[in-house]
Amino acid sequence: MNRWHQMSEEDKRIAYNQIAVNTGLPAYAIEKDWWVVQTLAIIFDLKIGQNLVFKGGTSLSKAWNLIERFSEDIDLAIDRSFFGFEGALEKKQRTKLRKASKSFISGDLFNEIQGEFDKCGLVGVEFSKQESSESDLDPVSIFVKYPQIIKSPGYIEPRVKI
Repeated sequence: MNRWHQMSEEDKRIAYNQIAVNTGLPAYAIEKDWWVVQTLAIIFDLKIGQNLVFKGGTSLSKAWNLIERFSEDIDLAIDRSFFGFEGALEKKQRTKLRKASKSFISGDLFNEIQGEFDKCGLVGVEFSKQESSESDLDPVSIFVKYPQIIKSPGYIEPRVKI
């Protein structure tokens, strides 16, 4: 277990505020960023991790350090070969792939993420998911709502969207 997880809320609050002073960023952004990084670490330590592609602005910030930005979500894609699909796909195959990925994300992946958070000692975290049937949207979004220590403005929710 990580020592951070064993710290009191007050000690965490002090740490977030000190980092905020040192970086010039608001403490609530530091707290959210900590949860984004923890979520990334947990996801990429899963068996599926080697089949994931980390994309979007958060990847440019966290993985490549190309931009400085506040991250609220984690954009991931699963390599289609994980589901047994290769090469160019016809419409029928794309539909099957979408169904397979939706089922995997809603079931196994969702449960594995929850289990790993528990194993890491990250308590008070709530998980939810939102499914979409529209073909141009992600089939499933997973939300990790963390126990907020630093109050944030209303437009910054204490959750990480995957």
